[in-house]
Amino acid sequence: MNRSSSTKTEITQQGSVWDRLHKDLVMTVLAHLPEPACLRARAVCKYWQRLIDSEEFAAVCGKVWPKMARPSWFLFYQGMKVETVFVYDPGDESHIYRLPLTFLPVKKLQGVCGRAAAGSLLCVEERAKGFFKALYLCDPLEKTWVKLPPMTIQQQPGENLDPMRSVILTTAEEEKVSGSYKVFVSSHNRTQVFDSNCSSWQSLGPAPAVRSSSLMSSVWCDNSLFTLSPPPGFEIVPQRYQLLKFNLDDPGTGWRPVHVEMPKFLKSPHLAVHRGRIIMVGKVYSRLSSHGPSCHPRMKIWELNENTASWDLVDHVPESMHAELISGNWNSACAWNDEWICIACKDRVLSYNLRTKRWGKSPQTSMPGSTSSSRSSDPDRPSLSLISSFKPTFRKRCLLSPKFGE
Repeated sequence: MNRSSSTKTEITQQGSVWDRLHKDLVMTVLAHLPEPACLRARAVCKYWQRLIDSEEFAAVCGKVWPKMARPSWFLFYQGMKVETVFVYDPGDESHIYRLPLTFLPVKKLQGVCGRAAAGSLLCVEERAKGFFKALYLCDPLEKTWVKLPPMTIQQQPGENLDPMRSVILTTAEEEKVSGSYKVFVSSHNRTQVFDSNCSSWQSLGPAPAVRSSSLMSSVWCDNSLFTLSPPPGFEIVPQRYQLLKFNLDDPGTGWRPVHVEMPKFLKSPHLAVHRGRIIMVGKVYSRLSSHGPSCHPRMKIWELNENTASWDLVDHVPESMHAELISGNWNSACAWNDEWICIACKDRVLSYNLRTKRWGKSPQTSMPGSTSSSRSSDPDRPSLSLISSFKPTFRKRCLLSPKFGE
């Protein structure tokens, strides 16, 4: 037998070894892979793709994953089309992965908008003709979902759930309650919460008394909701913003201003949370001219110092990255976890490690499967929308079952 024939026979025999392995053993091996490698394994063959997408594999991961240290991912999508969300691990800058949402019971996924993520859950909004219709909670890996009941104060026909009135999702990992989650929505002049423990909505109080388009971002920290907003009637220009707080331990007080000195000439700020501390990401200008902001804009990160009632500078984007990714008008989105802050810039994701102080960026200039028609025609407007951090657990939740959404 010549050498080429021997090599061919060896490859065939190696392939047959995998074919002869018991399905349970294959699933156990795959479940021990890092999540990115597991997603890449879906492309090996159709059998492995069906295997990894099966409920049996989800059950195996549910036993294996809690015993292993797993990083959080970041979810994002392009424009308003969320047939597929993309997964990005800033610790591995070489790959971006796809998570299809075709399992959701929505006829036209073009009307689905990602709103929030926490733990292994993703909250999406269904729209009809551009207006709010319903909220869904789903697990993209388990392919399970539940349609949340109508809110206590419902949207009126033709009324939009303004995306600036943030939806916040908290899970059991943060609340230390097994299997529970809460969804906070501030819209229609009310702040409401859906609690999975009682499967109902509760009205907490009025929403911040500002124009809906003025609310920049909202976060959950220390049993309170925080949001950034210009003062009532104030135009969005690089000057001063207000930090507002809603204390759930005392909901009767409503939204109260947090008296803290804001950075001067601030543009499009976004809030984040890092280990129980409030973080702010925004763009600042060295001065204002009669024609608007000018002179060396910089993207910076601050941490709220409650003792001094001020924002302490953490870091700023390096000049080379700023010129490449954030030049021009910036009105992006920000997401975070315990280690990373990610910023959607045009058609890339800029990342910052809060522990190592390292900056990074996603390698692709366009997302997998994207087309030129799906990108924004405005070169200064990012085509990506970030949806907080996402940490798959394959934890079974009694409310996350298809039968509850039927």
